[in-house]
Amino acid sequence: MPNSINILKAYIEQALELLSPDGVCFIHHSNFGQIRPLGVEKDNHPGYTHCRDQSSTASEVKEYIAQMGGKVLIQELVNWGCESLIDCFSVFSLIDSKFENEIKIIENYDFMKEAYNCRKHLSNYVF
Repeated sequence: MPNSINILKAYIEQALELLSPDGVCFIHHSNFGQIRPLGVEKDNHPGYTHCRDQSSTASEVKEYIAQMGGKVLIQELVNWGCESLIDCFSVFSLIDSKFENEIKIIENYDFMKEAYNCRKHLSNYVF
């Protein structure tokens, strides 16, 4: 997916243009590049690739956001369909928003268990 980084950058740029002064944006993106060793082909990696960008990382996305006039508030690295932290949820705002400048990084190896439990228990609330 050679253009996926450019698409992600375009989303980030557009979100920053549309945010109110203290608004926030949530994006779900790949972190596969962080766990994939250089030279290891995607088909030989134990992680679940499922069409994700294989080169992007949470830290690169944080840099893109900063370069475009934003700041990351939270990045939650999650194990989507495997044991490795191959995905990331990033929440960001404009650089001069009222939110703290210290980024919170969460490594959530239990995400898939949490998703399973939500699906299992929330079905009881459907009438």
